[in-house]
Amino acid sequence: MSDMKKIVASKLAANALSDDQLERITTAIGNSPFPFSNIDVCTRGTCVDFTYSGRVKDLKLEDLMGIDIGSVQIIEIFPDGIPPMEQTLIRLTHSL
Repeated sequence: MSDMKKIVASKLAANALSDDQLERITTAIGNSPFPFSNIDVCTRGTCVDFTYSGRVKDLKLEDLMGIDIGSVQIIEIFPDGIPPMEQTLIRLTHSL
């Protein structure tokens, strides 16, 4: 089992995901154009956090929607760090 798959399996253990679902999630995270930061169970499904070092206005919705984990419920984008902001945190909430 890959390190990423172990992280996903342990963080989402409460969801009792199948191996196919774990593989789909880890593949989607690995193919993301953004660096992976965290994954966890949240109130609306599964929250996946990524970081982005560019300007928020340069983000493309297509890049976010291309991360195929499940049905996207919420997209949150907010600056991270102290001014001037060093990076942006992107949180995608998916229902599995």
